[in-house]
Amino acid sequence: MKIAQSRFFKGGIPGASIMDRYLLGELFLPFLFGMGLFTSLGISIGTLFDLVRRVTESGLPMDIAIQILFLKTPAFIVLAFPMAMLLATLMAYSRLSSDSELIALRSLGISVYRLVIPAIILSLLVSGLTFFISDVVTPAANYQATVTLKEALDRQEPAFRDRNIVYPEYKTVEMPDGSERTILTRLFYAEEFNGEQMLRLTILDRSQEGMNQIVNAQSATWNFKDNTWDFF
Repeated sequence: MKIAQSRFFKGGIPGASIMDRYLLGELFLPFLFGMGLFTSLGISIGTLFDLVRRVTESGLPMDIAIQILFLKTPAFIVLAFPMAMLLATLMAYSRLSSDSELIALRSLGISVYRLVIPAIILSLLVSGLTFFISDVVTPAANYQATVTLKEALDRQEPAFRDRNIVYPEYKTVEMPDGSERTILTRLFYAEEFNGEQMLRLTILDRSQEGMNQIVNAQSATWNFKDNTWDFF
């Protein structure tokens, strides 16, 4: 045990004993696992699905989408730090307990408070890194991601032109006798599409039961941000 409690070792962490390095090693691998797990979950739920939708519906270039994904990553890394630290502590000390290593260390006179010092030190380092990323890296990365996405969407323009465009919309309704019938709900007509705008539109709207209406618009422009047509 004298070896385990020595303070300096060549090639190791200055001031850390063999026991400290061993416990830090037991904490570090579960911590990395937790960081990968929680960060990937956060990115998938918070950013990835929205970027996939914009790539498929709004024509966002794939390289821009990947760039935005990386810029959004620091925000989810900050959220993953505390959860990963908790997971690492639970996994590391649970394994040490199940293998009776904690009992062996206690039998040598090492207190419980001494055993948790490596976890406390690692948690303090993680907390400092969390504050730094949250206050310095994340705001700049999120701003750059927003600017990059806006510029990419503003540059997107349809590449085709056409005249006399007719587009019907249908829906299936249930009749009183229980049968189903497909009926026309909207009929869109535009005299021309010049690559940027639909011109001279007429829309027959039958989507509201008991009321039919006709909408006329001089022009319509596709809103890439909201995936809608803005009528003028």
